[in-house]
Amino acid sequence: MTKQPNTEARILSMLILTFVLSACGGGGSSSPDSSNSNQNTSEETPTDNEWTQTNTSAATSLDLKINSTFDFSHHNLIEFAVDAKDPNGNLLTNRSISIYRIPDDIDEWNDEYLDSAELLLRGKIDNAGVFLHQLELPGSVHQVLITLSYIGIENKVLVPIQGNRVAYSFR
Repeated sequence: MTKQPNTEARILSMLILTFVLSACGGGGSSSPDSSNSNQNTSEETPTDNEWTQTNTSAATSLDLKINSTFDFSHHNLIEFAVDAKDPNGNLLTNRSISIYRIPDDIDEWNDEYLDSAELLLRGKIDNAGVFLHQLELPGSVHQVLITLSYIGIENKVLVPIQGNRVAYSFR
C-alpha cells in the first residue's frame, strides 16, 4: 500500500509555489495605469544639450530619445592604405608592416607603451610600395599604431581612424 501525502502538505506546497511564482513575476509600475501614462509619440530629435539631460531622466523606455549621431554598429570594416618611400623618394618594397590597437588616451607614441599595444595584423609592403588591407575592428577603436621595418625614417606612428579608413605615407 502506498502512502499519499496529507492534505496539509499539499496546501503548504501550493502556497509556497504560488508565493514563489508571484514574487518572480511582473515588475510593473507603482502607478495604477502605466500603460498609457508616459507614451512619447513625439518624433523630435534632441539637441546635444537635450541629450545629456534626456538620457538620465527617462521614466520608461518609451521616454528615451536617442541622439541622431548614435551608431548602433559594434564593428566597422576598416580599410588600411599605407605607402612607403625612403628619404630619397625611392619606393620601399617587401618591408614588414605591423598594425596595433592602442588605448585612446595615448596621444604620442613611446616604446614604454608597448605592453598596452595589441597586435591586429602583420603584412608586407608590395612591389609598388603599398600595403592595402581590410580588417573588421570594434567601433571603440579610434586610432592605431603602424610600424614599418625600416631604419632611416620615422617608422612608428599613431594614426587616427577617419571614417572607415586608415591612411598613412611613410617618408
